[in-house]
Amino acid sequence: MSLKKTLYGMAAIIVLIVTVNLLEKAFRKKELPADSKDQTEEQKDLAALRSLMMERRTPEMETGSSDNEDALKGLKKKKFIRDVFYEKDEVCLGESLEMRVDLQNPDGPVSDLICRIGGKFGDRVILNFDEQGEETVNIYVKDMQGTIDMKKIRINVASCPGKAAIILRAVSSPGRADEAVISVVKKRGLECPCTYEWNFGDGTSLRTADGNVSHYYGTREQSAFSSTFIVAVNVVDNKNVRAAGKTSITFPNILWASKQLGFSIVPIVQESVYGLTGNNYEIAVKIKNIYEETIVFDTATIHARDCDSEEQSYTETIKADALMKKTEIKGGEIADNYIVIPRNSIPDPHCGISIMLKGHFPDNTPVKGMVFLIKE
Repeated sequence: MSLKKTLYGMAAIIVLIVTVNLLEKAFRKKELPADSKDQTEEQKDLAALRSLMMERRTPEMETGSSDNEDALKGLKKKKFIRDVFYEKDEVCLGESLEMRVDLQNPDGPVSDLICRIGGKFGDRVILNFDEQGEETVNIYVKDMQGTIDMKKIRINVASCPGKAAIILRAVSSPGRADEAVISVVKKRGLECPCTYEWNFGDGTSLRTADGNVSHYYGTREQSAFSSTFIVAVNVVDNKNVRAAGKTSITFPNILWASKQLGFSIVPIVQESVYGLTGNNYEIAVKIKNIYEETIVFDTATIHARDCDSEEQSYTETIKADALMKKTEIKGGEIADNYIVIPRNSIPDPHCGISIMLKGHFPDNTPVKGMVFLIKE
């Protein structure tokens, strides 16, 4: 496959991600969300990994309609959701609800599918609700070609007065790859000081006197696109009142993807979409070197897609140090960096821009990373 077609596909997948995320926001009402910034970080890691895994072009979609059903008509659909399993259709305020999707993929392995349940990645997640009434949980499943399946589940949330409850939240650590930061964010009916008995879902446990812990999942087996872990905690207060809670966290499996592609991938988290500083487009990024060896980026291939025509495109390969302030990332380092593109190097009619960074380890094994921006 040509570089041109591959890069078209990478740019098009961003349109898919934006479209589906907007639909999810419109569908969701009172479902308790994760912190928006942390949710975006996790989403960017998975989206960037999916883009690098793309081998065929994703069809463009209409994004101008504000009507959910009309917007979905622009997406190719297929039956990926065989069934949805959950414990019960009525829960108490603050109670954890586990939901699992039974997937099928007529075009390939199930591991190629990306699943999102109630705003959380993974085919098995924990949801919490913090408002009484009927809630709608939206389930989306997509393959790497942009085909989608979706389903709605109705859950009734009751007040359950007098019942102690807690809500957990788990997010990826901003300072260490494959680490989760887990916190008890809400408590009801408990008088602390409390003790916390943690089960991290990977066979390990911990007892603490604080409702905030970190746990490293870097030793997990990576046999699919992503891995989801269920974290559980039992809390006992100073009057022996007990409450239990669960949450879930999903990690993109970078090492698994590297084996599928035949080269190593370095995650690049974009801190901003882009900013115009003087005559330059500037994108703040964090580059996570999840490997032990130092990475040196050699080249950067800029690909820009015309705003109106896919046939009109611009591609240029230059030295990485012409765009990046730092091209050498040491093993285990999470480096703050900037990608700087001269404004006059991108023709005005071009909107979707991707930058493929290529580099090597000390033994010359190749490594790649991807950055995107959408010009307004």
